[in-house]
Amino acid sequence: MEKFYSNGKLLLTSEYVVLDGIECIALPTNFGQYLSVKKTKSKEFNWISFDYKNHIWFEEKYLISKNNTIQYLGKKNNISDTLLKIFNSIFKLNSSILKDNLGYDFISRLSFSKNWGLGSSSTLINNLADWAKVDPYELLKLTFGGSGYDIACAKHNNPIQFSNLNNIISVKEVTNSV
Repeated sequence: MEKFYSNGKLLLTSEYVVLDGIECIALPTNFGQYLSVKKTKSKEFNWISFDYKNHIWFEEKYLISKNNTIQYLGKKNNISDTLLKIFNSIFKLNSSILKDNLGYDFISRLSFSKNWGLGSSSTLINNLADWAKVDPYELLKLTFGGSGYDIACAKHNNPIQFSNLNNIISVKEVTNSV
């Protein structure tokens, strides 16, 4: 079983400024999201998400078809659609994921309330990018969009200076200089 973790985020400037390429300062949080991934022989992607109170808040099954596309096995809804879009984007970036003809069990666990705004989407993107061995910034572009500062926070444990000007990403950890 593979395990991944990404930090949540707090932005100290406006997201609109960051989207325009202006440098910002952001703080990774101690809260984040865990992802466990286990290979199976089922030819399915089974997904379970737990909230910070350890309650299941989302569960879905996807079938991997013969032409390496994914279909729903459960009820279709907005969250299922979003996850399907993320997986399809991963396959565009790394088609070798499906070459072994195996399925996967995914278990996602938030250590914060998804209503707090600390980055349930960005931590998910970063964890899945780590699992799939794809660039998390590219995966973000194909799915949710945004500046990418939240992805940078997911990968760092200290405050960061971040900018994304003309698709050139700069991330520097802020250090104490006393």
